[in-house]
Amino acid sequence: MMRRTFIRVAAALAVAASGGSLAHESVGQPSIVDVFPAQSWVSLGAEDAPPAAPDPVEPPAAEPPALSDPIDAAAAPPMPFEIAGEWRTQGQRIVVLEGDGKTFLLCGRRCGVRDAVLPGGEIADGYRLKTLGETGPVVMTRNGSDIELSPPSPTH
Repeated sequence: MMRRTFIRVAAALAVAASGGSLAHESVGQPSIVDVFPAQSWVSLGAEDAPPAAPDPVEPPAAEPPALSDPIDAAAAPPMPFEIAGEWRTQGQRIVVLEGDGKTFLLCGRRCGVRDAVLPGGEIADGYRLKTLGETGPVVMTRNGSDIELSPPSPTH
């Protein structure tokens, strides 16, 4: 009991010696500092901006054409090749292309067919085999666009 009284007296003396009281003591609360105080352009020394020019009046935009109107675009040139057939040998798919009066054999990877065109190889002037997909060969045209050829539909 004596010990508690002694601790209370020592604490009161310490507070009195520091020049304050427990009522005025704000323990653990830092003072609030406004890091970004409000400022005006005048306080920064900026000059007044000249009055802005009025926005130019734009003529109304033309109405877009109706979806039912035909498009006047040049038709894409037809692909000079078509798939004439395909076969598999030793697990390898070989596709036959015809075009420009010639026949071309395409392989997806190295094959034992003489004069076969592999991916990256030139089929004819300006046309390269990009890859041999599941549905058909993908040919890269002169302008760099890719076209996937598909086999002709069977007719009954």
